Amino acid sequence: MYLENIFASEDIIKQLPQESQMFKMVDKFWKEYMIKEKKDPRCVSVYDSGVNLKKFYENNKKLEDI
Repeated sequence: MYLENIFASEDIIKQLPQESQMFKMVDKFWKEYMIKEKKDPRCVSVYDSGVNLKKFYENNKKLEDI
């Protein structure tokens, strides 16, 4: 959540374009996932045989790289 303010800055976007793009992708995934959860808060309903778990691991790795 605190990274959103940092990567919303035009100056940071210019200085760190790759990292900014990676952050946008992670942020988009997270928001889309939370919208699905809000519609049906039973975690089982959005669980899809480990695909989302893999995406969460990938996005955590991206955040570490950023």
